[in-house]
Amino acid sequence: MSHLGIYTTSIKKTNPEIAKRAVMLIAHKYNAIVKDSIRGYMNRQYKCLAGFNCPDIPFGIGVKITDEGRLQIIGDSYKSTVFDEVKQAIEDRYKAIVFAQALQRLGYSVKTIENKKMQEIVIEAVSA
Repeated sequence: MSHLGIYTTSIKKTNPEIAKRAVMLIAHKYNAIVKDSIRGYMNRQYKCLAGFNCPDIPFGIGVKITDEGRLQIIGDSYKSTVFDEVKQAIEDRYKAIVFAQALQRLGYSVKTIENKKMQEIVIEAVSA
């Protein structure tokens, strides 16, 4: 059944630009265009910071930031076989970006590699 789900992550003090970038990285894998709204039941539009829809997620998935600064992932999983996977991937990408930026600020040379087979992100940090 179609309905909008709102999933609050453990991420606090969310940086909006990093949240948008995480969505863009995942949207790129699905050849989707990032927008500021997604669709839900009865084609209703829901505003978000960044979101996308594609054949695998026809109604869309996106991110919002709560008044308390928590990252929320919103979307309608109806007719989607990859919704939960994409939801987790957005959260994982956000964390990987934050971690890589922190390492760079500490003076490390950082390289991020996505292991598609293991569905994990590897961050290599070498002291400069």
